[in-house]
Amino acid sequence: MHLALVLACQLAQTPDRDEPCEATDWYADADDDGFGGGSPVQSCDAPEDHVADNTDCDDGHPWVNPEAAESCNERDDDCDGAVDEEDADGNGRFHLDADGDGFGDSDDQVQPSADESCNAIDDDCDGEVDEDDALDAPSWYEDLDQDGYGGASSRASCEQPSGYSSSSGDCDDFDDDVWPGTDELCNGHDDDCDGSTDEDAAVDAAEFFTDADADGYGDASTGSVSCYAGSGETADDTDCDDTDADVNPGEAEICENGVDDD
Repeated sequence: MHLALVLACQLAQTPDRDEPCEATDWYADADDDGFGGGSPVQSCDAPEDHVADNTDCDDGHPWVNPEAAESCNERDDDCDGAVDEEDADGNGRFHLDADGDGFGDSDDQVQPSADESCNAIDDDCDGEVDEDDALDAPSWYEDLDQDGYGGASSRASCEQPSGYSSSSGDCDDFDDDVWPGTDELCNGHDDDCDGSTDEDAAVDAAEFFTDADADGYGDASTGSVSCYAGSGETADDTDCDDTDADVNPGEAEICENGVDDD
């Protein structure tokens, strides 16, 4: 028995163990990945930075060992003796480019069980190209008034059908002045399809003034914008005393009463 082995066994013995230990092969694990390599060292217990496994093919890189994932990097990452296999991470699909134009043949994706897509190819080999049931066929909305916005009726198609729009939300598809985003008018219609009619923000809304004395003339300091005059309001703002119905621009001036009647 080698002297080194004898000494190793003797050092491993405890006071309660009289028989010599059985030495084991241990391998240096320089990259600390749990896998070792190189020539073994025999000892009853593992020396520092040594493991019982000897399958590491590159003990200088911790990401290279039998349990690592293979990558496309010109290295045998998983220590199986092969480099950059087809199942390696980052591996892509390549297609034959018979005409050398930089674009490959995709016929391997064309088969009767394939899904049809909007790509000008008969993907499912049924004799038709870009059918309406293609997976990526967009929805189009029937636009009866041709204002660029369709109503609720829709259909899927790879190409835009005649009389259809890519935009929906028209709340009156028989009136080409009514569509989402247009200007709201004071006309009794929901012109912009926002669910409200004749809002104060309508482009032709007017300013109305409080007519407290009901003489048809309002107080200029009380104006507010709206489509229609509310109760007790008027479009005229020229009343100089809105508490006296006999004082307004339509009255005749009376002499010597101390009042600006008109």
